[in-house]
Amino acid sequence: MNSKTLSIGKQIDLLYLYIGITWLLTGSFGLFDGIIFNLLKIFALLGCMIFLIILSRSKREMDDEMSIRNLEKAKAKAQTNMHIITCCLICIIRIIDFIPAIPKISVDLQTVIVPIFFIYLGIEGIIIGLLFRRNERNEEECTF
Repeated sequence: MNSKTLSIGKQIDLLYLYIGITWLLTGSFGLFDGIIFNLLKIFALLGCMIFLIILSRSKREMDDEMSIRNLEKAKAKAQTNMHIITCCLICIIRIIDFIPAIPKISVDLQTVIVPIFFIYLGIEGIIIGLLFRRNERNEEECTF
């Protein structure tokens, strides 16, 4: 077991940023068929498990009031950003449906719903991690 104490910033990096990247990779690889993509999905999920084990086994610095507020602010902004992204994607899909020159694509939802879910969670985790870093770097007082 590692005796080094994880700072709050490193904890957030592991929990949101790095795991978000592994989820994004897992979802992206899940959109494709083949043994190579299955192996890449397995490696991405193994990376996620390693990050979680490191986080659970390490000594951690206690959260202070500023870090808690910065994380709450980052989560709130990330949720707003994800709502905007989702609405934009739905609008783009609906607009494309009205254009007759573009051929319609048939998609089996069962094969894409899990990869899209992983991609969505990955993007949200990355946004939370980056916003938290920015808030901590700026040491701004969070106001809601």
